[in-house]
Formats: sequence, C-alpha cells, structure tokens
Amino acid sequence: MCGYSKSEHVADAIQTEVMGSGTWDPLTHIREVPTDAFGDISFGGLRQTTTKYARVSTDTTPEVLYQLMTEQWKVSPPNLLISVTGGAKNFYLKTRLKNVFQRGLIKVAQTTGAWIITGGTNTGVMKHVGQAVRDYSLSSSMQGQIVTIGLATWGTKSDYPCSSQGCFPAHYPMDVKGRLPCLDNNHTHFLLVDDGTYGRYGVEIDLRSRLEKFISQKTLGNKAVGVTIPAVCVVLDGGGGTLNTIYTAMLNDTPCVVLEGSGRIADVIAHAAGLPVSQVTISLIHRLLKKFLSLEYDNFTDLTIIEWTKKVGEHNHLLFSLILSVHTSTSLEGWRRQLELAIVWNRVDIAATEIFTDESQWKSSDLHWAMFSALAGNKPRFVSLLLENGVSLREFLQSEDTLCELYKQLPNCFFLRKLAKRVHASCPRRRRVVDLAEAQRDPARDLFLWAVVQKNRELSEITWEQCTDCVSAALAACKILRKMAEEGSDADEAVEMRDLADHFEMHAIGVFTQCYSGGEDNWGKTTCLRLALEANCKSFVALSGVQALLTEIWCGELSVDNPVWRVTICMIFFPLIYTGFLTYR
Repeated sequence: MCGYSKSEHVADAIQTEVMGSGTWDPLTHIREVPTDAFGDISFGGLRQTTTKYARVSTDTTPEVLYQLMTEQWKVSPPNLLISVTGGAKNFYLKTRLKNVFQRGLIKVAQTTGAWIITGGTNTGVMKHVGQAVRDYSLSSSMQGQIVTIGLATWGTKSDYPCSSQGCFPAHYPMDVKGRLPCLDNNHTHFLLVDDGTYGRYGVEIDLRSRLEKFISQKTLGNKAVGVTIPAVCVVLDGGGGTLNTIYTAMLNDTPCVVLEGSGRIADVIAHAAGLPVSQVTISLIHRLLKKFLSLEYDNFTDLTIIEWTKKVGEHNHLLFSLILSVHTSTSLEGWRRQLELAIVWNRVDIAATEIFTDESQWKSSDLHWAMFSALAGNKPRFVSLLLENGVSLREFLQSEDTLCELYKQLPNCFFLRKLAKRVHASCPRRRRVVDLAEAQRDPARDLFLWAVVQKNRELSEITWEQCTDCVSAALAACKILRKMAEEGSDADEAVEMRDLADHFEMHAIGVFTQCYSGGEDNWGKTTCLRLALEANCKSFVALSGVQALLTEIWCGELSVDNPVWRVTICMIFFPLIYTGFLTYR
C-alpha cells in the first residue's frame, strides 16, 4: 500500500473501479496532478525564516527544476556544484573537525558562488550543513546568501507545508522530536519529491542524481569559453547508500572529498585511500568495517563485504587516476581548464601562485580568451594579472569583432542607443563609409572608453593606466560621464557618473601637474615653450599645436573663434562686452 490513510486520499482515488482488487501498484494506482504545494514556506520556532519550496514528482525533468530555480526563484546560476552526502541520522563530529568542515564549506561556497545540494532534513550531515549556513548568515561581517538546496522526500516529512484552504506563505512548525524528520530551516530552497507513498525513504535519490548531472553539463560563465559547471561530492559519515553514491560519482569523473574522522564509511575509505588496489583486500575491509561500523557489522553478508571491497578498491583506483591527471597535466589544455575555473571563481590568488608559474609557458595569443572572459565577467584583478603576464592589448583587439563582442556583453544602454542615433543622423551620407585603413586604432583607448560607458571604476582605472595619453583620456572620460549623467533618467546613476567624472578630472590634474612641475625642475625651472623661444627654434614654434597655444594665451578668456571685427567694435563700444556680443572660452 502507499502508506497514507484513507482520509488523506481524494474521493476519485478510493473508488472501487480505480483501486481494483489486486495488489497496490504505483504504476496503476498513482495519478499525477498539478502540484498544490509551492511558493514560500515559513518556519516556526525561535529562528523564524522563510524560504522557497515546491512539491515535485519523481519524473519531473531536471530542465524544469533548473528553470524553476533560476527564472522563477531568481537564483543566480552556480559556478560550482557541491553535493553533500553521508549519514542521514545524527552523528557526533568532533568540535575541531566540525569547525574545519563548516568553515571550509562556507569559504568555498562564498568565494565561488556555489550551490550546495543536500537531503534537506534537520538530521545528520544535512544538519551540519544547515548550521554552517546559519552561522554564516548571522555573521555581520559577511554579505550575500549561500544557496543551499534541500531535495527531500515529501512522504517522510513530519508536517506537510500546505493546506486545503491554501496558505501563503505555508506555515511549517519545527518538530525536531517527531517520528519523521523535519526540514532544516537553514536551507534557502526546497524541492520536495513525491512518488505517492508515505514513510518511504530515498525517493529523491534518482531525481537528485539527474538534476546534479544536468547542472554539471550547463555552460559556466561566458558561453564563448565553453567550460561546464564543475561538481564535487563531499562525504561525511554514511553507510552502504553513501558508498554507492561515491562510486557513481567517481565513475562520472566527479571528484569526491571524504572527511576523515567523520565516521563509518567515510573513515573506511579514508583509511584505504592511498593503498595500491592489490592491498585493498576482503580481510582489510572486514577489519575496517568491524572498527568503524561495529553496530551494523553483524548484518553484513559475505556478498555485501565482497561488493564493498570491490567498490572501495575501484574508488582508490579512480581517485588515483583523477589526482594523477591533475598533477601531471602540463599540456596547454590542462592549464587552460584550471585558468577557466580560477577566472569564474574569481580566485586570482590561485591563478597567480599555481597557474602562472615558471613551468607554464604562455603566449599572448594563448590568453586572449581569458582576457575576454575577465573583461566580460567584470574581473578587474584578473585583467591586471593577465596584463602582467604578457597579454598585448594591441594583439587582443587586433580584430574589431572582439571589441564589438565586448559591447554586446553590456546590458541594454539607453545612452549608447541614443548616441548611435545621433551619430547616424549628424554624419552626412557620403561620410558614413569610413576607410578603416586611415582610422587610428588605439586598443588601450578603445578598451578604456568601453569601461567608461559602463561606469566600471576598477576596469576603467586599469585600462586608463595603459593609455598613451593619460591626460586626454581622463578628460574625455570626464566629458562622456557628465554628458551621460545629463542624459540619464536614474538619479542614483547620475550621481555615480558625476563622482567618476570628478575622479578622472583629478587624475588629469594630477598627471598634468606632475609633468609640469617635473619638467621645470629637470630643466632649470623652465618650460618647453620657453626653451624653444630662448633657443630661437622657429620650426618648433611654428607647429600648429604651439601656435594654437600661443593664440589662446594671447586671447585670454576670449574664444579664438571671435571675428576680428567684433573685437574691434567692442574696443570702441566696450559695453557690448556684457551683452553676449563676444563668445568666451
């Protein structure tokens, strides 16, 4: 039977023609209907929290669940998938080991933007994960939310988060002493898997496996790079089911982290790890099982022990192969994979110490994809690191398509659309076709302007330092940003633009002042123009730039565009100066 009482069935389900006289069969006696439990779930108790949840069928496709989480629940796609498995019942974990596990888990999840997937209940390994997330959320020094998704069986929860009248949010009382396990209120999202039965454990295992496999095949970060989301399995405690999970993960090339000292099967694997496959014998597994699973040892049959010996031995062999491939991979593809993950996880420290070493020989062209990924992903520290390690901006932006692709990565910008329309309307038709051979390309300037129009302070700082004419670049940025602030409709963005414009104005002042004062000190307290005049360098003084400067000095505050006759009239009728008859700079 399904395990539910007769009163918990709908009227149609208990009719004779539906039930029949035979044995209860899930294929015959279960009918799927649209879910009646989804939305927000509010937990009672001392620490009241509200999270997202949905009741789903065992044959729900992973695509639908991923779409639910990313599009409906607005969860950002993961950069790493951490699947935590192990003991489902409460087990003791030494304080030091517990702290190491919780701090390590949260640090990895926070720095990489990972999703943590567990069984979702307030017991065993799931409870330890929940406590780690709780401690993180209560810390005032840390920002952001750790995405912790619980996949639990609907029919084994102590209270169902729904009612026939509907309740938004659904109220879920925390009954930690109940006959059935309750959900852990420190998880951020729940998928409650229903197969129509009550009190049957492990219903969610197959769906969880399919969902994790689907997520690990999704493209990570920039699609142009083509790297998929990495997955890792973390194991604490556990029994036979956990061993099967580890074995399946290793066959799928998913690395497993086994916490030694957490107990049971985790300790069995930890003690057998590192041994040659030939030394992982039945007698060794006998001794380890008797030591670490003493309460269950009498229930093990010889066939079970032989099967476990094979899987532990295979685990060692697969683990050794994975480690060997990581540490001996000196090919460009191996380094590229590591750099891809470092960029996505924003671990510039790892890239600097472990990837850009004397052993790795990078060409500028080998790192162009990494530069594009760092720019598009807003990773300024990686942009600096790549420039330090030989990336040439001239080579990187040699093709105009690269810069166009960078602009396509920007969100829809009203200012850029308006600017494009103005340029198109203001240019005469005969001048719209530009000879690219005559166009002056300055990669650093182009990249600097790209960073400026998206108001990215850090990237614009880095690219500004690469410009050949820092003063002009800073002043151009100042003008662009102030014009964007005038054209924009968002008051907060306008303030941000003006602040950045003031920032670059100070840069221009600083560089110009330094050059001016430094030049005078180096050449006897004099300037270039004074040196040219004293040396009678007529060719230098005749340069158009010098003449323009002399004209501006001569005119003072008056614009050089004023006709001579206007100036002459004002010399006779000087009150005209105050009427706007003349233009000023």
